[in-house]
Amino acid sequence: VTTRNFAVVKLIHNSPVLFGRGTRVWIVRDKLGLFYVLKDSWINQQDQVSEIDLIKHVEKYLKEDEDGYLFQHSFPQYYIGQEVVHSTNTVHGFPIDSPGTRSQRRIVTGAIGDPITSFRSKKEFVSVCLDLVNMLDFLDNKAKVIHGDVSINNIMINRVLECRENESPSQLRVAASNGAYKPDIKLIAPPSIANQSDSSSIPSQIDYKGTDEPIEACGMLIDCDFMRLKGNPSHLTSGTLPFMAIEALMSSPTKPYLPHGRHDLEALLNTILTVCHYTEGPGGELRKHNGDGDKTLKLNRWFVEVDLVDLAIWKTATLEAFNTFIGLALPIYWQDFAPYIHRLIEAT
Repeated sequence: VTTRNFAVVKLIHNSPVLFGRGTRVWIVRDKLGLFYVLKDSWINQQDQVSEIDLIKHVEKYLKEDEDGYLFQHSFPQYYIGQEVVHSTNTVHGFPIDSPGTRSQRRIVTGAIGDPITSFRSKKEFVSVCLDLVNMLDFLDNKAKVIHGDVSINNIMINRVLECRENESPSQLRVAASNGAYKPDIKLIAPPSIANQSDSSSIPSQIDYKGTDEPIEACGMLIDCDFMRLKGNPSHLTSGTLPFMAIEALMSSPTKPYLPHGRHDLEALLNTILTVCHYTEGPGGELRKHNGDGDKTLKLNRWFVEVDLVDLAIWKTATLEAFNTFIGLALPIYWQDFAPYIHRLIEAT
């Protein structure tokens, strides 16, 4: 049995929900001084799919597929994990039928990402979103899995400080986006600090107090709790309500639900809409309320509606009336994105 010892550095997530998985996430450090992410959660034993097994499944394709190297910065790297640390049967001392038995799972992965809202420029935000589209395409068509919970909390910016020659995120992004999945492709040089930032979109009063060196960034998907093998029906939908695809919200509880890659893409679009609605600058600068309780922001309804069908109807109405409910509601910082967001909605 392989064991590893870690020192806890910082708690970065603690689920506020009383019932459910009770997920907690820490940054931890091993004896070599390397940093990782440790996730601890209580999952239903009836769940037939293991997050650990699925991460290993995707890692296998990243290593063995001829295209896999292009996405090495866009998916967590498995380090160590334990499928069953404890179970509620052990805690209670006897089997119980309701609620169902839960098992405590621990998993350690890397790299440590930054929130999607920490983008430093519009260019970086778009680049990160492009990485995510390419990664979802790889998961769907190569690894044959569906993520199942693309949302603002499960999308990270992986800032890559060191990488092998010709394998920086910006170089791999060009190769992946051009569809030239060839190991011998001629890659362009990484961008300089001058063209990495979008100076016209950054307020001059911001004092970054950080590095002036260029930092490569890549979009990264995390949290594979709800990942499923493609083509396998499920008795339940999955996802975070404000970001879930309309088709997933409208699924019938009496019929098997079949997750699809387009659901992940639609969830990514909903995440983009959320970022563009509630931020008005780089670094997670939140928009200021307008004094009316932000009643004009129709996207607010997405975050308070709990009935799945009602939420699907409201989402449909919001997206259909783009000019009224979305285009006019965008902050000044994102207004030049309006036509592109509209095209994404039409494509979805």
